[in-house]
Amino acid sequence: MQWQKVAPRFLFLVPETSGVYMFSVGDQVVYVGQATNLQARIKQHFSESEQNTDLKNIIQHYQVSVLYAVVGKFELSRIESALYYQYR
Repeated sequence: MQWQKVAPRFLFLVPETSGVYMFSVGDQVVYVGQATNLQARIKQHFSESEQNTDLKNIIQHYQVSVLYAVVGKFELSRIESALYYQYR
């Protein structure tokens, strides 16, 4: 699995494929997720309609980096769970 890092203003570069992603502030991972369409899901987090108020506050008040890795659909849950437990 190869991680790519992208600034929020370059989300259009994120592929529209399945994968896992993380948001970080500095060296601290603050959110882990999975998606069948990485670009669309990550963009949703940066929209006004974001439902997770904690994440929304972090995005609004800190410089957030986005890391993502392309992963097959059948591996999404397993890898997301492993990342969640690693960074919780």
